[in-house]
Amino acid sequence: MWPEREVAMGGQRRFDTLLVADFRLRTEAVSIGAEIEKERRRGHRVGLVQMAVYEIDPNDQILPSFRELENRGDAYFIVSGERVTCDRLAVLDPRVLGHFQRFVPDIEAGRVEIIARGAPDGITTPEAAAEWQAACQDNAQRFFGRSGVWMVKDAELSALFKNIDYS
Repeated sequence: MWPEREVAMGGQRRFDTLLVADFRLRTEAVSIGAEIEKERRRGHRVGLVQMAVYEIDPNDQILPSFRELENRGDAYFIVSGERVTCDRLAVLDPRVLGHFQRFVPDIEAGRVEIIARGAPDGITTPEAAAEWQAACQDNAQRFFGRSGVWMVKDAELSALFKNIDYS
């Protein structure tokens, strides 16, 4: 986090892409790092939004590799109390949407993508998948003003979603 914030025109900072994840998770560091690098190669200004996965130790710190990105100016952490806009917001781990979170920046997103690389523990039936998806979409709507488009990257989760009865 910067000791001196940039001055935002109209009170909002502007980003091409915001990536939402729990940047404390070592298991996700490689895939998150690849997503950041992909956006940077496109010439996009990247913002990072830390949201917690509640199943991990709350004392864990953001990984040094992500702090280094900010120190170099390659990506910028967005914190509660800030107002930002972006063309694309990508939730890289939907588990961060599984619970209400109080301290979320004020975000105006053009497009919200929820990228699911697997289901959380306990999601083994279409009914459980539907309940989890609905909770995540409700929280995405609450946090970002849009329920989001799901992009499922896991065959097992995709099969669960295909068997949901939406009637």
